[in-house]
Amino acid sequence: LSVARPVSDSFCSFTSGRHHRGSPISLRCSDMSKASAMSNSRAVQPPGSVEALGTARRDALAFALALGLLVCSSRPAPAEADDEQKMAPSRAMAIFSGGDARFLQAAFEDIRYKGITAIEVGRMSDGTRAVRVTYDPKRCTYQMLLGAYWRSIDPTDAQGQFNDRGADFRPVVWVSIDTERDLAEKSLKMMESSGVYGPTEVKGMLTVGKETVRPPVPFFTEISSALDFQPTPADGQDFCKADRKAYSSLRDTTGRAKFSSDHYDPVSLLGGYVYFPCTGKNLCLTTFNGDFK
Repeated sequence: LSVARPVSDSFCSFTSGRHHRGSPISLRCSDMSKASAMSNSRAVQPPGSVEALGTARRDALAFALALGLLVCSSRPAPAEADDEQKMAPSRAMAIFSGGDARFLQAAFEDIRYKGITAIEVGRMSDGTRAVRVTYDPKRCTYQMLLGAYWRSIDPTDAQGQFNDRGADFRPVVWVSIDTERDLAEKSLKMMESSGVYGPTEVKGMLTVGKETVRPPVPFFTEISSALDFQPTPADGQDFCKADRKAYSSLRDTTGRAKFSSDHYDPVSLLGGYVYFPCTGKNLCLTTFNGDFK
């Protein structure tokens, strides 16, 4: 649709091809002064004459059709809407740190089927070991990634993770947008208040209160703006898949396996009762499943 002048100053006529969706339509506008000159050159018709009524009807029809075309042209065609949907982002990235990144990779491999397309081990520009996860946000949410992350680290240790000590191994959720920051902060508070990472024993006794909830302990996991990520060479990738035996052995010797078992496995109590540390009631399962906004 091409308009030579603003509609308010001009009289518009149109030409079109066959009447179906997608037909080319052109709209020509000429100055009102020209239209006025043409009307003045005609013989003046009596107001009630048949010819005057016919002319008025034709002018009204032309104006109505032109106005309708202008309104319709502002609406996107269904085909255009489909194209915009196809162009919607189908890939997003998230970065997490928590000790030896080779072990952190395994946490996201467990949920790869949910829409994760790549998991890379590397480090941030400040030297912190990290994992970069590429995922399809139409299938996998950022909340799901956060759930996998919290279960794979010790969020109460700011000085490193297990036998990997120092700032390069500290736990960090690297965020790129405000939405990620908000979700990371919310999930941290949910997991912190759940008590899952609280002490499993006090003076040799199982820590279970009236509601069978361990006392909460503060988290020291950072939520920081993302820095540049540099993946390690190919031979440093996929350790948990390339050498499963070595990975499993190191997971045991570094204390990761025992830590996970102590805090997440059900505990048998006297009287036949069983204590489940991670439940929907304390929002632990809600966080792990990514069922929060």
